[in-house]
This record gives sequence, C-alpha cells and structure tokens, in this order.
Amino acid sequence: MSLKFKHIALLRLGLKSKLIRNNTFFWADKVGYLPSVIIASFFLIFMICTLSAIWIKNPLTDFAVFLFLTVYSLTSMLRVLACVTPRPKKFGREFYENKAMIEWPTYSVFVPLYHEPDIVKDLIGHLSKIDYPQDKLDITLICERDDQETISELWGALKPPFSLAIVETGGPKTKPNALNYALERTQSELITIYDAEDRPHSTQLKAAALAFHKNPNWGALQAPLIFYNARKNFLTRQFALEYAALFFVWVPFLSRMGCPFPLGGTSNHIRRETLDIIGGWDSFNVTEDADLSFRLALISQKIGYIRPYTEEEVVSDWQSWSGQRSRWMKGFMQTFNLHMHAPFKPHGWAGFIRFFTLQITIGVTLLTGFCHLPFLAILAGSRLGSYVTNVSIEIPPVILICLVIGYISGILTACVGALRSKQYFLLKDTLWMPFYWIMLFGPTLRAAYELKTRPFYWNKTKHGHTTNTL
Repeated sequence: MSLKFKHIALLRLGLKSKLIRNNTFFWADKVGYLPSVIIASFFLIFMICTLSAIWIKNPLTDFAVFLFLTVYSLTSMLRVLACVTPRPKKFGREFYENKAMIEWPTYSVFVPLYHEPDIVKDLIGHLSKIDYPQDKLDITLICERDDQETISELWGALKPPFSLAIVETGGPKTKPNALNYALERTQSELITIYDAEDRPHSTQLKAAALAFHKNPNWGALQAPLIFYNARKNFLTRQFALEYAALFFVWVPFLSRMGCPFPLGGTSNHIRRETLDIIGGWDSFNVTEDADLSFRLALISQKIGYIRPYTEEEVVSDWQSWSGQRSRWMKGFMQTFNLHMHAPFKPHGWAGFIRFFTLQITIGVTLLTGFCHLPFLAILAGSRLGSYVTNVSIEIPPVILICLVIGYISGILTACVGALRSKQYFLLKDTLWMPFYWIMLFGPTLRAAYELKTRPFYWNKTKHGHTTNTL
C-alpha cells in the first residue's frame, strides 16, 4: 500500500490499537493570567452578541456568513489571548553543565539537500557548532542520486559525526521522501530536521532532549525560527514579521494550551518511536510538517515548544516567495483534505481539540488566502457603486468590525512577536502587513491549480543568496 493511501487508512481506523493517552485542557491551570481571561471574555461576548444578531434576523440566508465570521472572530480572539499569555520558561542553565542530570539519548540530524553545492562548507561549519555528545550524534546529509554536483562536494568535506545518505531514484522527489529514506537507516531515539541554510543554536539539541525527558507525553516539539537577512527589503521584513508572530506568539500559545499546530519545516524535533507509530512522513505531501502535526494529534501526542532558536535565510524576491508560498498552500490543501476524512478522531475532547485547531490554523489560512482580496474588492466595489449609481449597497457593520478586529489582532501578534524575538527594527513595518496579506491571493490560486495538475510537484527554494546577519 502506498504511503498516501496508507495514511488515509490510518486516519479512518483512528489507530485504535496505538492510542497512548488523551490530551487534557485545563484553561485556568495553564494560563493563570487575569488579563488573558478579561480580554478573552470581552471578545467572546462581543462575538456571540453581534453574530447571533445577524443569524436571528435571517438564519437561513446568513448562516454561512455567521459561521465564517464566528471562526474568523474566534481566531482573532485567540491571537489576542496569545499575546498576553507568557511563553514557556527557559530551562535552567544547570542542565547544560551537569550531564549527570540526564542520560543523553542518541540523536540524528537530517538535512535534505538538492542542487546546493555552494553552501556545503558553510552548512557543515554551522552544524559543527552543535553542542551535543559526539558519540550520541549523527548528522545525515541527504542527497538525490541525480545530484552528483552536491554529492561530489560533500565527499570532500565529510567528517564525523557527518554522514551521507543518497536517495535512490523511483520515488517522488520530495523532502519527506528523502526523510523517510534516511529514517530507515538510523536507530536514533530522537530526530530533527534542518534546512541547508540553517544556523541552529548550539544548545538546541540539548534543550530538546531535556524537554522530551521532562515531558514524556510530547511526541514532537518545535524550536523558533528567525531570519538572518530580514533587513534586506520589504518582502523579507514582512516575512520576518509573519514568522515572529508565528514562532514567538502563536505556536508557544497553542503548545501551552495542549493544542496541535503545524510544525515548521525545520527545527522540529521528533521521537523515533512516535515516527514509527504514525509511519514516518507522508512522501506525497508537500507540507509534510503540517500533516505530521495532526497525525500526532490523531494518536493523542502533544507538541511542545523550546526557546533556543534557529537562524535561517528568508527568500528575498517575488518569484521565490510566490513559488514557496504556493507550495505551502498546496500542502495545506492536501493536509486539510486528508484530515477531514476523520475530523473528530481520536474521539472525545482530544478529537474536538484536533478538529478545532485544524480549522483555526490550516482552515483559516486557506480561507483568508482565497477570500481576503475578493472581499476587499467587493467592499471597494460596493462603495464605488453607491457613489456612481446613488443606490445604497449595505454591508452589515459587523462584517466590517470583524475585519478590523482581524487586522488589529494580526498586527498586535506581529508586534509582540517582534518584541519577544528582539527584532525591534520590524515594528515600523507592521502597519503594512495588510498589503502583504493581499499578496497571498496569487500563490493560493496557483496552489489550487497545481493541486489538480501537479499535486506532488516540489517547488524548490534556492538557498545561499546572502550571508548577512541580524
């Protein structure tokens, strides 16, 4: 059975024999933060009153609008709540210095490469700085068989703990397929993935190992990402704001609440035993990280968060950004469609949380990608039409209010993310974020077209364009 259909079958079965434990969700115990409750209550009351007023007036006609605005407003409310919820605390420094506190597990670092010979030496130099016992560490650089240029460059630079895995032809040329190939050739207890241009914090692996040791119910965890070339232009600064909001506000909040969230494509750390249970990565999904997150939730495994970050390179031109974003949106469509085959697995509260988080993360991202620009066009057209024809075209005020709240919550989240990541130079760019959101419409349409014509095509992101630092 192919991996694609195997995962659909696993979802439908619910992996009943492999269920580990149910998630718990104690709001007050995990937040314990009065401003959070006050702000959440305010937005919840506002949402219920205003949206219910629309539905009561014309329930059949306005049900779709009511449902959309409810999800949109609830997501906005949660983002505001995330801004006032503290991040998880750092682990104490004593653990880094006292190896007796933990028996370090074996660790494999996977780095997929494709046509990137120019950055091999820099990559090995940055990964050589990882502070982890050398006898427990393996860094596997993964290449495709037809990429002889990169393979040749690697042979001359390899040294322990580095090794090379060459993926044989025959399967899809995707990152998850390469990861599965390497997974079959290692017995390490913990696995992490880095991209070719990544510069991980030297203590990140130790922090992850300790986090897993202290949280046995975590199947995976995510480290935050920042860009070392974020200052370059408007596009890089907006992308950096997006990542600041995601990895320094939204992700730690969802982790703190015990909710699943789409993992990043890099710097996610996973237990080997968990990967074995869920069958590794989906070789046919072009956002294998997002798919993996909700398959972990399917077996009631939580996803944690640690604070040592990874620096990486952001794309700095429109063509690269559009290609990368269309791949992400296509993968989100694949993931959403797959996991809606079994939306409420593994049943009970954990199943509801998995379904709910799927909607407010991947679902809302897809909806806004498709609907944001058309809605603004309709809004502008209605104003212009009223001016030209003198015929009043009414748009319910609550729709405009929800739009403004969405903008405010998005900008606020980015501001808090920039402050938490100490990228203060990004604050002046937050007011331009709505224009950046409009730009998602083109890549989203392209993603929908490719989903029908080239569903497994991997639009490769080029690395090594800059060596600038923050």
